[in-house]
Amino acid sequence: LSRVAEDLNELQQTNSPTQNDDALYVRLNKIIELLEKLLGMKVYLDSGVLVGELTPALDARLGQIYRHTSRGH
Repeated sequence: LSRVAEDLNELQQTNSPTQNDDALYVRLNKIIELLEKLLGMKVYLDSGVLVGELTPALDARLGQIYRHTSRGH
């Protein structure tokens, strides 16, 4: 993720604003390419578990906590 941000920053700094449609087209395509890299990224915990895999367990536990507190405990 930080590499994509660095690439975007570099692209912004190295290209001055221009009226040339071709240059703008190239810059926009580069931004799209960099953003597409983000789509395939996955976030893992130190344990190696994909963050999204925790969702069912978190939902279940939050449901238990809600039921417990709604009973006045």
